[in-house]
Formats: sequence, structure tokens, C-alpha cells
Amino acid sequence: MGLSRRMGPIGAKKANYSCRSNAALTPVYNIKLKNFGNERVGGGIGALGVISTFSLSLFASNTSFEVSFATTDSNGGSCNWSLSE
Repeated sequence: MGLSRRMGPIGAKKANYSCRSNAALTPVYNIKLKNFGNERVGGGIGALGVISTFSLSLFASNTSFEVSFATTDSNGGSCNWSLSE
């Protein structure tokens, strides 16, 4: 599972994930967000060659947070994230 720790800016309300499979036809993505002492999880099923997008709400802005991602694709996969209002 990939993990990134950051400090959230003032006004940030959600983390947006863009995930992509390397080889699996129908990969399952698991995403996680830890913020303000709490945790949210989400994800879903994707498709090979398609970027799957997911969002999780922050509990509070201007606080530290962690985002993480995992996939069932045995050849790995990638996931980028960003914050938005």
C-alpha cells in the first residue's frame, strides 16, 4: 500500500484519487485517508485502460493527513491524489 503524509492547506475539503491498473482486467482499488485522528476508507472496481476516480472527505483542513492506496492487480498499479475544496 502506498502511503503519503502531508499537511492539509486551509480550505481543503477532500482528497481525490486517480487510479490505474497495470494488467488486471478488473482491478479492485482500496483507498484510505487518515485525518484529525479519524480514518475514512473507500474504493471500488476499475477496468484495464481506464482511470478510476474516487474521493474521500477530510475531517478538518489545515491539519496533517495521510493518504494510502492498494490494488489487487498483481502487476501493480498507480494512484495519484490531490486535494480540492
